[in-house]
Amino acid sequence: MPPSKGNLKGKPILFTLLIVALLNFCNFPIYAQSGNITGKVTGENGEGLPGVTVLIKGTNIGTATDAAGNFSLDAPSNAGTLIVSFIGYVTQEVAINNRTTINVALASDAKALEEVVVVGYGTVKKSDVTGAVVSLKASELTPGANVNVQQLMQGRASGVQISQRSGEPGSAMSVKIRGASSISAGNDPLYVIDGLPVNDGAPVSGTGANFTANPNPRNPLNSLNPTDIESIEILKDASATAIYGSRGANGVVLITTKRGASGSVKVNYNGYYGIQKVANSVDVLNAQEYHDVLNAIIEAGGGSAGERVADNFGAGTDWQSDIFQTASTQSHDLSFSGGNTNSKYYVSLGYFDQEGVVLNSSTTRYSARINFENAISKKYAFGINLASSYIKDNINSFGTGINEQGGALYSAIYYDPTAPIYTSTGE
Repeated sequence: MPPSKGNLKGKPILFTLLIVALLNFCNFPIYAQSGNITGKVTGENGEGLPGVTVLIKGTNIGTATDAAGNFSLDAPSNAGTLIVSFIGYVTQEVAINNRTTINVALASDAKALEEVVVVGYGTVKKSDVTGAVVSLKASELTPGANVNVQQLMQGRASGVQISQRSGEPGSAMSVKIRGASSISAGNDPLYVIDGLPVNDGAPVSGTGANFTANPNPRNPLNSLNPTDIESIEILKDASATAIYGSRGANGVVLITTKRGASGSVKVNYNGYYGIQKVANSVDVLNAQEYHDVLNAIIEAGGGSAGERVADNFGAGTDWQSDIFQTASTQSHDLSFSGGNTNSKYYVSLGYFDQEGVVLNSSTTRYSARINFENAISKKYAFGINLASSYIKDNINSFGTGINEQGGALYSAIYYDPTAPIYTSTGE
């Protein structure tokens, strides 16, 4: 029996309501296209940024900019906000407001830039580094009277053992990354300053009867002014050091010096002055005690009164106090930096002077640096890194080999306290 018209009435409306309810239950969005939105995304310098994500907020409708930074997308009628995001830049939300052309300028994300680490001949994000790398900024380095870059790193990097081979000013430093790797060869890492490898060997060497080997040679890195350092990266494992070949077998220390920045001229001065002295000396016999002990030994051995040591030594000599002094340490650094969009410069002058606690021991450094870079175009740039230093070292005698006790410190401990410093004629 065919259905009556009364049974068909209202069924299309019911069917439509069922479809809408089903779509709402499944959370399927329905949009009506309102038109095309075009625009361009640029960086801080006005250049177009390729690969920027442009997304309509609350939807999955989006696109990416082309090589020139242009984009185009179809927006639904209820679209209200565009989300523009790119790695290294601050994400922006831009209201559409029925506009068909929208241009967006992104600002650099300073926090993201701080996570960049120098590795080998390039840079990578800190989160993408797979090897063992320690990154130290200038604010994280060890403050104080530092004459070289190794002293800046002391106690700041895990797995890196740094010690001073001697207490004299400007002495060499021992740096071991993840322990000693060789018995007969050296264990010091390779140093690379602004991309240039630096030899950390002794600057003065030789053989022959007229040459005395010093077990504590001068440190060549003393020529680098620590206040000129912007950051230090320490590459500790094979994957990070392989780019430098066998020279990087003991690790690599990458040093980046400071650069200028766009803006007005900035003048910085850093200076300090301090004194240092010996806290404790070795407790030895004074002249009277030494005299009494010698005579007691002579008497115990059956010696006669004529063999006794005379007591005409006067006040005697305290050799340790006579070779020690209250030493001064001072440093003065002056720098100028600035530039514009294309050219940047950094100029510094430095003076460092440290006296040793032993008389006639000191190190003095005069340093100057010029870092200049100029961008000819977006693809080409050139720069100059020029550094010069003059170092004067005063080195005390240092006993070596069979003459190990021939140095000033050993002599001051073992020398006869009854002997005067000057002869009767004042020599």
